[in-house]
Amino acid sequence: LELYGDGNHLTTVEADGLCLATPTGSTAYSLAAGGSLVHPEIPAILVTPICAHTLSFRPMLLPDTMVLRVVLPPDSRNTAWASFDGRHRTELRRGDHIQITASKYPLPTVCASQSQTQDWMSSLSRCLHWNERKRQKKFVVAGASEVAGAAGALHRDGAGSDGNYLYKRGSSTNDNESLSDDDDVHEASTGDDDDDDDGDGNYGGDGV
Repeated sequence: LELYGDGNHLTTVEADGLCLATPTGSTAYSLAAGGSLVHPEIPAILVTPICAHTLSFRPMLLPDTMVLRVVLPPDSRNTAWASFDGRHRTELRRGDHIQITASKYPLPTVCASQSQTQDWMSSLSRCLHWNERKRQKKFVVAGASEVAGAAGALHRDGAGSDGNYLYKRGSSTNDNESLSDDDDVHEASTGDDDDDDDGDGNYGGDGV
């Protein structure tokens, strides 16, 4: 597709499709295609590519005074389809074009509140749940006594003379029992151990 504005070539649309919308329609298909939310009082036409083939082809706003024209080139590989609010699909053959202009007679709307902005923001929150999420819980740091008293917790007890870290299994009575090589805990070695000493298929001693 070739996109023209006021007779000037703007760009070649390298995408699966192109969505042209008013600010009122910015919360519909254009939004689903990655377009921006636009306040109803902004006089603009939204140009939103659908599944653009390049990351640099981003949505943009053009003044509503501009006359847009979408052309299907004569050498296009196939025909295209135009849909208007999801209805009245029309096939565009090679060489056909569509001209888009903003109406001189905008449709008046009735706001639920005295402020159009407040009414618009309320509708975004009510219909789209815009920027709504659960409040994060407070970050609580566990005390040293709670960590040491956790049954079955593993504590690193410093490095030995051979460079290996020793691990101890804690209990609720703080009666720690040193772990030997027979326990189901591997030593975390500070060096590289490429031998499969225990025959489990794992090489190295970096994990607990």
